[in-house]
Amino acid sequence: MTLPAFTSHPGTKTRPPEAVPRFRFAYWVAAVLLASGCIHLAMFAILGTTWHGPLFIRKPALFGISGRMTIWSIACWTTQLRPQKLDPLLLKSLDIVWLFKVALITFQIQGYF
Repeated sequence: MTLPAFTSHPGTKTRPPEAVPRFRFAYWVAAVLLASGCIHLAMFAILGTTWHGPLFIRKPALFGISGRMTIWSIACWTTQLRPQKLDPLLLKSLDIVWLFKVALITFQIQGYF
């Protein structure tokens, strides 16, 4: 007998499975940040640069991958909580901030090549 991944207790309000598409933007942003982090890791391997210094490849690589983990974890976790009106707005705001943050760090690097 298999158990469901998430079981709710009687009387609690949890998101139905059809509510997950509301967070599709967060999953998309997480995929973009993961791709960004992996591209920067590949650049690190190809260029053979160092991890030391204030603005080298390590910052966009680490921020891309950690941003992906943060957004993906929050999006998955939020689907298991009771629905609130501001959930999609707050999650989209977090997504945009992470994208902007990684973009700024990446553009900061471009001056060093």
